[in-house]
Amino acid sequence: MVRNELSLVSQSQMTVEDHSLQEQMLSNTSQDAPGHLLEKLISEAAEKRRIVCGVYQAAQLLEKHPSRVMVCILPDDIQDVEVHIHSLLIQAFCYENKIRLVKVDSESKLSSIISSKVGVISPTSKIPANFHCVIVKYPEMGHNITVEQFFQFYKNYRKAYISSVIALPS
Repeated sequence: MVRNELSLVSQSQMTVEDHSLQEQMLSNTSQDAPGHLLEKLISEAAEKRRIVCGVYQAAQLLEKHPSRVMVCILPDDIQDVEVHIHSLLIQAFCYENKIRLVKVDSESKLSSIISSKVGVISPTSKIPANFHCVIVKYPEMGHNITVEQFFQFYKNYRKAYISSVIALPS
């Protein structure tokens, strides 16, 4: 589910199409709901080692190879002031460079999704220390159905919500 955190567009300014899209996205409880779709995208990317975790590592990739970034994922429940400031800077960079940005409700849920896949890849794989920022890189060999579904979802997500948070499945 998606919840509005800060709406820069008032309800009166939304078109009928925007209202319809918002209702459709909020009422969608199928496996293709935003949280499930994002979980599937992250899981597939983790299995293929297309994930970068951590604010510092993400900033390095954003600075050197922004064209390789498919989506930047930021948890909304960060309590540390320093990490929050870094997240705001990453968010600004993403907006400025037209990089897809998604906020999720929980860093712990995000870490669970990624950690479960890293362990499947190799029991000796090193699990990243933090998940304050997660970047999913583009697949090297074309897009699969999950990526295409995410692109379609994101196009509608950005149209309907200026600033919202996606609830990842528990």
